[in-house]
Amino acid sequence: MITNNIDDRLQHLICNAIRINQNRNVVSELVVDQGCDLLDDLGLDSLLMVQLIVEIESEFDLEFDLADLNMDVLRKYHKLRDYIISHQG
Repeated sequence: MITNNIDDRLQHLICNAIRINQNRNVVSELVVDQGCDLLDDLGLDSLLMVQLIVEIESEFDLEFDLADLNMDVLRKYHKLRDYIISHQG
C-alpha cells in the first residue's frame, strides 16, 4: 500500500531529523494516532523543520508551494503525510 511506504519513508526522515535512528519505534508509536504534533510531541524546532522540508522534497521528489509552508500543514504528521500523497507526481 502506498500510504505505508510513505509512512515508513516519512518516519525515517523524522527520525533522522531528531536523531533517534536507534529507536524508530518511538516515532512509530507517537504517530500511530496520526495526530502527532512534530513540534510539541517530537520536539522539532524551526531549524529542524526546515531541514525536514528539504529532505522531504528530495525524498519524495516534490516542492512545497510557498502558500503551503505554514504550520497548519507542517506541524501535524497526518497533514504532512496527506500533503505528500496529494503532491506526488
